[in-house]
Amino acid sequence: IVEFSCRGAAYLIQQENNKGYNYLSIWRTAPDYVCLDRMFFDIEDGLDEDASDAKLHDVSIEELELSVRAYNCLKRAGFHTVEQLRNLTDEDFQKIRNLGARSASEIKLKLRQLDEEAKARRAKVNDHAYSQMLKDLIGLANVKEQVEKIACFAKMKRDLTERKLDCKNIALNMEFIGNPGTAKTTVARILAGIFYEIGLLKTPEVMEVGRVDLIAGYIGQTAEKVKDVFEKARGKLLFIDEAYSLVEDGRNYCDEAISTIVQEMENHRDETFVVFAGYPDNMKEFFEMNPGLRSRVPFQIRFTDYSVDEMIRITEMEAQKRGFSVSPKAAVTVGALCEKATRNPEAGNGRFCRNLVENAILNYASRVYGRNSDEEKGDFILTEKDFVLSDYLTEEKEVAKRIGF
Repeated sequence: IVEFSCRGAAYLIQQENNKGYNYLSIWRTAPDYVCLDRMFFDIEDGLDEDASDAKLHDVSIEELELSVRAYNCLKRAGFHTVEQLRNLTDEDFQKIRNLGARSASEIKLKLRQLDEEAKARRAKVNDHAYSQMLKDLIGLANVKEQVEKIACFAKMKRDLTERKLDCKNIALNMEFIGNPGTAKTTVARILAGIFYEIGLLKTPEVMEVGRVDLIAGYIGQTAEKVKDVFEKARGKLLFIDEAYSLVEDGRNYCDEAISTIVQEMENHRDETFVVFAGYPDNMKEFFEMNPGLRSRVPFQIRFTDYSVDEMIRITEMEAQKRGFSVSPKAAVTVGALCEKATRNPEAGNGRFCRNLVENAILNYASRVYGRNSDEEKGDFILTEKDFVLSDYLTEEKEVAKRIGF
């Protein structure tokens, strides 16, 4: 067990349920390999609910290996788990009968050591997975450079906080500007993972919302909707897509929504980071609606349109995700189609490539598996015959946009 990562050990426990392994007993057997703070506890998707419910805050204070005096004082005072000790202030320690300053310092030191070990272990387990995901994205050189700078800034913010230095004026809220399909949502999800790895967020989960989640049907109700969104976004990255749409239905709704967003950003500044995303021509007007909003969003990342070569690579990648490859002749056809798409700002960039592949796969299925087909089955190679533009892909009229990449 000791040689497995935390998530690997959890998975092993799930798989070996029938052999009588006890979840918490294994964590306690190898405390050095346990991320005791829930902030650093990561369970792979798909684990049993019983496993995910076995929170590490149930770990006993015995794991701290305290002196006899410190241990007995804590037990008599009713402290049994590490989690109970985490939020104690200096004044709280002084109230523990017979504890003394030396024993209090010992407990604080043990808690810090566990935190440091947890961070080191988790960094080793993740091996900067989210940073690698960012590097693996096609194109976006400028975006990658800016995200790396923001990540460094985030690490500095964490260190300032740990040293109890004043960092109240430092916020990690951002504005993402770019046309449809330029990977704004994808980068936001990666950024949430990076902040999680650093230790600034409790989860890598992104809460994605749009206008319908923030604007109510009557004046006075919008503020409550916004507050509810921020409450659900505690410890997460909050991604507000097409943020400018908040101003579409009149000044009253807009003022109420933005004023409440500004207030909630301040109230949750240390536990929730907000990304406002939208198209270049609209975001400037949105931020001009409230000067307080602009001052609380210090970072701006501009997502440029993909080049034709990058769109070809994205198309090939999307095909590979679905178990297909693109023939050399088909790649030439894809290039010609992408060239046409670059002239239409509504085409969708990466989204266009995804739709192009999905349409090609439908054509492949009809060509290879159709009733009158004489093609050899099973090669799963998309040819130039499969890549054609359907009517809706060539449509230039404005359509309803959806959240996401």
